[in-house]
Amino acid sequence: MQAGGEFDPNFDRKVRKVAEKISENVHNILNEPSLGLYRIQEHVRKSMPLLVSKKMEASQQLQQLQGACYDMELTLNATKGLLDSRKHFASVHDMMKNSIFHAQQIQYEKTRSMNAEIQQRGRAGGSKLTPGSMSVDIADRSSRLPRSPAAIKASRTLHGLQAETASGGGTSPGSSVSRSVSHDLKVSPAP
Repeated sequence: MQAGGEFDPNFDRKVRKVAEKISENVHNILNEPSLGLYRIQEHVRKSMPLLVSKKMEASQQLQQLQGACYDMELTLNATKGLLDSRKHFASVHDMMKNSIFHAQQIQYEKTRSMNAEIQQRGRAGGSKLTPGSMSVDIADRSSRLPRSPAAIKASRTLHGLQAETASGGGTSPGSSVSRSVSHDLKVSPAP
């Protein structure tokens, strides 16, 4: 509109254009939060399963790590216990040495009694065997300690059989001496 009361035809077009722009801006301003929330929802829906799976993996790895730490502590305590038990192993070693020594002493006594028996038989039966004509070697067992549980068991079984035959377990005295001699002693005529 001009001052003289005339109507400008471009004015109507300009007003409509401004009204459309205002309407479009109001529409955008009102829809912007819902569009933003839609974008956030879309992002969460895509990334949430991945985040949940990563969280579950992290918790599983944490449990495995805690278990490994517990096992390591137990192993460390067991190792310290083994180091502390050195004195016990040393005493067991000494006891084994003593038992081998006593076994050798018993074997020596058996050999002496066998020599005396041979001498008595020689005198009684007129045999030419004398203690000087026969030598007896005692096997040295201290140098060959059993190293495995099977060897220890075999050694115990062998000594049990010798003790049984030496005690006269149903056989004649001469046969028990000869069996005992055949296992642990080397009897050979003296030159």
